[in-house]
Amino acid sequence: HVRVMPDGTRIVYLANMGFKTYDGCLVVHGGNSAEKADPMTGEITAENAVGQDGVLKIDISLKAYDSMIWFVK
Repeated sequence: HVRVMPDGTRIVYLANMGFKTYDGCLVVHGGNSAEKADPMTGEITAENAVGQDGVLKIDISLKAYDSMIWFVK
């Protein structure tokens, strides 16, 4: 699920509804950097990803029934 804020920041919410860990890549067009926010703890950390040519790629791993939020700028 994605929301675009007035300043252009994208809020991306992903939930793994499967019974096993999901390993993959999140690709966001128009992003250069991101912060990851854990909805269970409220902890926000810088994501180790850098956009190139307007495309941000983030390697992700979500445990079964886990979710995560990214603020992409």
